[in-house]
Order: sequence, then structure tokens, then C-alpha cells
Amino acid sequence: VPAANVASLNRDWADFDRTFEFKGDFHCSECVARNSHTVFADWNDKKVRSAFSRARSIMKEHASKAISFTINKDDFAAEAPEEWLKVGGHSPFTWTFRILLSLLRMWNNNQQKVMPFEYVIDWVQPRDREEIEMVMAQCESAYPGEYRGKFTFGKRQLIPGLQCCDLLAWSAFSHSRYFYQG
Repeated sequence: VPAANVASLNRDWADFDRTFEFKGDFHCSECVARNSHTVFADWNDKKVRSAFSRARSIMKEHASKAISFTINKDDFAAEAPEEWLKVGGHSPFTWTFRILLSLLRMWNNNQQKVMPFEYVIDWVQPRDREEIEMVMAQCESAYPGEYRGKFTFGKRQLIPGLQCCDLLAWSAFSHSRYFYQG
């Protein structure tokens, strides 16, 4: 999401929240499952479809690019060579993050006006944070000035852009389940 669009994204997301009353945290898996411990417990199919439609339209309106992909954790664990893990991290999440950074860089380099990035990463456990910091340091080494100080960790519940990412990730994951599970 370009920095110029963040304020309007936040406003539209706040309106979305007021309309659907999800209390600041639209979490896709909880919504679809109608998790009994969440505000989504009593939602019907029509409300869920309507909410997803509104969230998608907000994301499409404010984002410049959407990139998502999935990785099968079991395949990753079985196939990733140990020498790769030493350099690239042990978590499949770290590998997908590394690929995402590469895809964003390629996309950005193909734009008429190259945009600087600020990465806002959903809050993670210290073990995962260390791997993310390792990846960012490796990227900074390869591309000085582009990664150091350009990323923060935030809580999805407080950042509408991260909730948009959750929608994209959940959608890609749901679609990929058909492929991975045959």
C-alpha cells in the first residue's frame, strides 16, 4: 500500500468495522469458522460473504500490488537441505518471507518510478523475529540502505493493512489446500 493511501485505507477500514462491528480485528479464519470465542460466532453466511466482499474492495482500492503464495510445511521439512537452512532459516515462514522480499523487489524495479518500501510485519514470537531480522540484514548487505530501519513489527489488530494481508494470505492458503490435499 503506498504511503499516500494509508490514511484513506485506515478510514475505510474503520467504516468497515463500524458497519460490521468486528471490534478492530477482522481475522479471516476466525470469521469463516464462526469461532465461538469471537465476534463472528453469530454471523450468518450472507454477512460473512458481504464482509469478505467489502474487505476485498478496500484492499483492491488502496493497494498497488498483491503478492501471496503458500508453502507446504511438511514438504519443506522433508525437502529443504540442511545447508540451505543454515543460511536461510529453519522456518517455512522465513523462506516465504525471503521470497516475498525478492518478488517485491523485482516488481518495484519494473515500475516507472521506483518506490521506497517500509515493511510492517505482523507481531511474531522472538524466535521468528530473529529469523526475520536475519533475512532483513542479509538483504541490507546485498542492497545497502534499502532494509535497515525500514521494517517494524506491529499488531494486526491495530493495523488495517495487516488485516488486508491476512485476507490475502487466508484466501491463497484456502485455495492451495485443494492443490496440496489433492
